[in-house]
Amino acid sequence: MSRIIPISLLLLIIAITASHAQTDTLLLDTNTIIVGEVKSMSRGVLTIETNYSDSDFTIEWLEIKKIYTQSVFLTSLTDGTRVIGSLSSNEDNSITITNREGAAEAEVKIPEIVYLQPLNEGFWSRLDAAVDFGISFTKANNLKQFTFGTNLKYTEDKWSALINANMLRSTQDNAENIRREDASFVFKYFLPKDWYLSPQISLLSNTEQLLDLRAILSMAVGQYLINTNKMY
Repeated sequence: MSRIIPISLLLLIIAITASHAQTDTLLLDTNTIIVGEVKSMSRGVLTIETNYSDSDFTIEWLEIKKIYTQSVFLTSLTDGTRVIGSLSSNEDNSITITNREGAAEAEVKIPEIVYLQPLNEGFWSRLDAAVDFGISFTKANNLKQFTFGTNLKYTEDKWSALINANMLRSTQDNAENIRREDASFVFKYFLPKDWYLSPQISLLSNTEQLLDLRAILSMAVGQYLINTNKMY
């Protein structure tokens, strides 16, 4: 008991300090305290960025005993419920999810949470973007190749949108130039009990296949059938 009281007091002090520093706090089963910014939790692994490490920490979700966050998260539960709010623990292995108005939305056990995604205010905080490109040369046949790819994902409370685009240009001696572009757009609207609607469109232009433009439009209705810390 004498060991638990100082740890709880220290955790409370860190949590209060975090309210000014915009940080999140974890208490592990080993009574180790980690302070930083929770980036995500998926497939049973939580990722947190800290000021005292160049690389992010990854922690098994079920090894966490308590959690306090300043950030707002989109939280998915094992029963398919999706709850939006910040996280705090009053007891070991228990979490209260509090909405933006300060009201408690749900009281859950840590194993009931299968997915966490930050969902802060503002357009840029909800946008994830990645870009990659490459250039290669081969002297033997004077091959020159350029590739470019990007994907953008935007998440709102009830929906998400994903755009993916890729481009390739290739030239070489004694061969036709190659030009290929493809793009896709996936919109997903979340319904109760882990159902969702997802209209999608994909575009392709490829000189090797003699395609000026091919467009495919589809609509999907789905449900996440299994929600666990290892399968989500």
